Amino acid sequence: MAYEGHVDILNDLEIAGWVYDSSRRDEPIPVEILAGDEVLASLKADGFRQDLLDAGKGNGRHAFRFRRSAPSGQAAPLSVRVAGKRWRIQHTAAGVLSPVHQDPRRLYQHSLEFGFPRVPHGFTQAEASDREEDLVSRIIRAYRLAEAERPREAAAPGDMWSDLQAAYHGEALALIHASDVRGLAAYLREAHAKGITVGVSQGPAATNALRTDPEIRLRVLTQFVDYLASLAEFLGLMDVEAPDQEGPFGENLHADADRLVERISRHVGIPLEPPPVIGANFGIRTPGGILSGRDLCSLYAALRLRDLAIDAGVASPRVCEIGGGVGGVAYYGALLGGRFTIVDLPIIGVLQAYYLQRALPDHEIRLHGEDVSPSTAIRLAPTFRFADQPGGFDFLFNQDSIPEMSARHAREYLRHAREMTRHGFLSINQEARALQSGAQQQSVVRELVDEAGGFRRATRHRHWLRAGYVEELYRPTAPAR
Repeated sequence: MAYEGHVDILNDLEIAGWVYDSSRRDEPIPVEILAGDEVLASLKADGFRQDLLDAGKGNGRHAFRFRRSAPSGQAAPLSVRVAGKRWRIQHTAAGVLSPVHQDPRRLYQHSLEFGFPRVPHGFTQAEASDREEDLVSRIIRAYRLAEAERPREAAAPGDMWSDLQAAYHGEALALIHASDVRGLAAYLREAHAKGITVGVSQGPAATNALRTDPEIRLRVLTQFVDYLASLAEFLGLMDVEAPDQEGPFGENLHADADRLVERISRHVGIPLEPPPVIGANFGIRTPGGILSGRDLCSLYAALRLRDLAIDAGVASPRVCEIGGGVGGVAYYGALLGGRFTIVDLPIIGVLQAYYLQRALPDHEIRLHGEDVSPSTAIRLAPTFRFADQPGGFDFLFNQDSIPEMSARHAREYLRHAREMTRHGFLSINQEARALQSGAQQQSVVRELVDEAGGFRRATRHRHWLRAGYVEELYRPTAPAR
């Protein structure tokens, strides 16, 4: 079925328009009239309109009209949908979409043909754990060791992350320097609403906007649903819609989110929703918890790394991730059987250590300065220890951070990586060349790889989930032994 339709008249009392199915050209379509989420009436779109006939819409009998009695001042606005569908037919008389520079369609892989999806949403609520203070004490020791060992040039400004640390990390650093274990634990427990996650997940301004601004909440939530539908398409659990064919189009964005989460979790063999160990994280509310867009992108990356490892004949791949965010890729990757080393700024390592140890209490996770063993699932290292990681890696991985760091540091990473990486470097990044610090532009990964040498590009394609992002696989020209 391929539906078309529009709402031409919409006010407090009346809604009218048309809907047509090109696979059933002369058949009237049943529709439901709603006030908010309440169904007021069910009827058929079978009214005749000459303009529909002239436009080739079957026999022209596809119009509907509904008028209600005078509503109270609190009455919900009218809308209409095809009976049995989740999406709403859109009103076209009064500019639903913003000007192009603010157009929400730029954010999504899927069409807004039938409007924004309607899914429940919320924020994670985290509680303290019995062993939380022991964990935070370990985190403080590891951070202090990293700072004591940090070369002076490693702290030089010149990229976006240096600016973020100077502007937003003061509260966390003060708690660390004061050895305030309880205070740092409370801070990290609500980290998505704190300065430490600016540029990583949310931060205070974004969290406040999500709590108070319905339009921002709707657009962000739609982006997360867009990722969810795209992940299902990537896994072959939903057909990819084709706009040049007369099949269904515009409906995948409105698929039942709970059903998609359940199918994806069963298909990949692990729960899609991570445990709520850090509070204030905004996302889709599902029966298993809150699911954010970062979770979906992290699972996608972990699945790609697993697939690449299978192709290389590696059962339990060793992955080095440059810049790990909160730690989502390592979380899903460990559940899928991989072993991860995350190399990041020491202050972001604080966030990763808290999240990963609480989210994976049964996995062996080692912080900087702690002994590792063959059973270590995840280890965290400061950026300046990248070249010191023993044993080499099957894959190098980066998502969202190489373009935002100084080009000099990025080239240094890649020059060391070509000697340490056996099977490939997977990059998921944008190429916007936006300003990042002063007048300095963000870098482009493919250009940095060309400058560093030692890799050849094997694949390049648009990212399945994120509009405007590029996924590239680079093979080392002389793999590590």
